[in-house]
Amino acid sequence: MKRLKVAFSAGNPRMQGGIAKHDYFLKSALMRHIDIYQYSYSARCDNESTWKKVLSRTQDLHRAYSIMKKCRPDLIHHNTAFDSRSILRDAPLAWTARLAGVPLFLKIHGSRHEALGRVNPFLSWFRSSLLRNARLVGVLSERERQEIASCIPNDRIRLCVVKNLIAQEFFDVVRCEAPRPLILFVSRFIRKKGPFDLLDAVPMVRNEYPTAQFIFGGSGPDVVDFLSEVKSRSLDALVTWVGELDHKAVRELLSRSWVLVFPTHFPEGMPMVVAEAMAAGVPIVTTRTRFSTSYMQERKHCLYVDNSSPCSLAQAICTLIGSDGLRNDISANNRDLAKVFTSNRVVSEYLSIYSDIMMSREAENPK
Repeated sequence: MKRLKVAFSAGNPRMQGGIAKHDYFLKSALMRHIDIYQYSYSARCDNESTWKKVLSRTQDLHRAYSIMKKCRPDLIHHNTAFDSRSILRDAPLAWTARLAGVPLFLKIHGSRHEALGRVNPFLSWFRSSLLRNARLVGVLSERERQEIASCIPNDRIRLCVVKNLIAQEFFDVVRCEAPRPLILFVSRFIRKKGPFDLLDAVPMVRNEYPTAQFIFGGSGPDVVDFLSEVKSRSLDALVTWVGELDHKAVRELLSRSWVLVFPTHFPEGMPMVVAEAMAAGVPIVTTRTRFSTSYMQERKHCLYVDNSSPCSLAQAICTLIGSDGLRNDISANNRDLAKVFTSNRVVSEYLSIYSDIMMSREAENPK
């Protein structure tokens, strides 16, 4: 049987943010089943200037078109976000794919609310053009699929729910909780990801459990302000910031953690630190995101907290610290839930999606 040929977008895995890191695993798993032609169509560094973006994406577009014409892929798998900048960037790629006669599968790793619903006419035209020219659009949760379908009604837009796969190493984590309660936060350091909310909750948790320890991992634009807050509040002895973490370091911390806390203010497509914590069997405290409300049940897989509510955070953390039984139950349930994100399951779903795209194309264009 002829192997499918897919042009697959890949970013710089050293950049901040998760798309390039997460889809590296998906690409590697898919390569056992299909032929992949990798192309780049995104920033190469975090501080790329506007003119550099324009010039580099123009060059990227030319290279992507060359791949389409030379290698004749059966389809394009483009990994992206769905915000104003991504829409303006990706619409020309969708036009190019249509010109080359190659169906486009658009995988969205998270949409921003400002890109949905009513936008200015210029952006609206680009958004409609991008979505119309995609053969299929994949999003990471049922809730996000419903949001996009309701905000951008169009019978020609086809939406489906897809998954990121979780690396096997996280399923292999052996849990051995630290002697003292260890509360872990791992994310990019953006205020809206919730690190300052957890910092506000630290004294309240310590009043109830004086031996609790808090470890914060990650880097980002708000790290300096965070460390300044830690110092000004004299929390240095209670809070440890460990900087950017690789997968091995995250796994080691998850193995010892009593609780992973992720009080993000963003709707979140599929926050991988939460997914990886599930696979490692770690109890989770989080806000009601698109991902969590689509997959996770209260007190079965996590404890939910309100946005910007340190008191709610402290109460949930203390509840988990104080109940070995609840932690153990959530740990087991999370490992079971995470099985739907294993490599074999996720790759099988993508191969099915690719097959459906090809069959629908052949039905529309019979030889």
